[in-house]
Amino acid sequence: MNEPLNDDEKTLWQYLLTTIDNKRRAESKKCNVDDKEIDVEKEKKEVSLTFNSTIFETSHGMTTRAFLINTLEDGQWISQNVIDCWAAILNYEEKKNNTSGKRRLWCYTTTIPDYVLKTKQTEQQAFTILTSHLKEVVECNNKMLELKEFNIIIIPMTERKHFYIICFDLENTKVEVIDNMVSSRGFYRMSAERSFKENGTPSKVKNYMVGYLKNVKHPSAARMAAAPLTKKKLEWATSDNFNDCGVFAMRHMEMYKGSDVEFECGFSTQKNIQDMQLQNMRMKIATKLLLSEANVYKATVMYLARKAIQNLEDERMRELLEKERAKQEKCWDTLSKWKNADKV
Repeated sequence: MNEPLNDDEKTLWQYLLTTIDNKRRAESKKCNVDDKEIDVEKEKKEVSLTFNSTIFETSHGMTTRAFLINTLEDGQWISQNVIDCWAAILNYEEKKNNTSGKRRLWCYTTTIPDYVLKTKQTEQQAFTILTSHLKEVVECNNKMLELKEFNIIIIPMTERKHFYIICFDLENTKVEVIDNMVSSRGFYRMSAERSFKENGTPSKVKNYMVGYLKNVKHPSAARMAAAPLTKKKLEWATSDNFNDCGVFAMRHMEMYKGSDVEFECGFSTQKNIQDMQLQNMRMKIATKLLLSEANVYKATVMYLARKAIQNLEDERMRELLEKERAKQEKCWDTLSKWKNADKV
């Protein structure tokens, strides 16, 4: 998370910046011509609508477009769809590389739909709903729906535009909430009350998941019903960083390996360094998604990116990319100095 982008990653990031610029120019044209909205489709000759291109898709249908990937631009609130794509490539890598030890399953932000958190479902209703959403996650493998192949289940949540994760450690019988914010107040409650209405979201998610485990006759079901629900204390937690909650959540998803394993994500406790790390991680996440072997458009996107950057003639865009390069170099220089100082 502290390393500079390699050449391919730099090219891809520059390409994404051009799509961001295209989107802004298109929106500007829609709003600023004689106070009348223009049909963007008619403006394709002037503005290249690459921002609407599908640039990531797995063989099982998880897909995203350039304008959604572009929410990884510094300072932006990240799209839920991007986090779901992140979960898809983590599952792909886990399936491919993890031949022994704990196997993790990353769910999507849609696995626990918002409406089941607002309106209490019967156990059978909840089971039916969770089954339909988990099918997407396990690629319609009915055997894997029993979840017996997994030791850890990680569920990314979004509440009031805030991302955090809930981790079910089936082996060690624990449910842990991991959130970059020191206080969850204003987003969700950690309370576990008898009344569904008074229950906090993590407690509702735990109850629904325990009900699901019971229905599939999972050997951990009874133990997980009695499992403690706690919020993990993070040394790098923040009190005022709202825009980067999605970046934190994706890093936390990637690094969680169980309640009995030291949870180290590499974040500095120094705000200026942490800000640089988050800026770098946004670029790293975007390029990792596009260069993943799970992305069926990997070769196509790389070809388009090289072609677009090599043939770039727009002087204004060239200047924008040069400013971005300077910003990147400053970021990487700061992180390099911090790492070296930390080793002394």
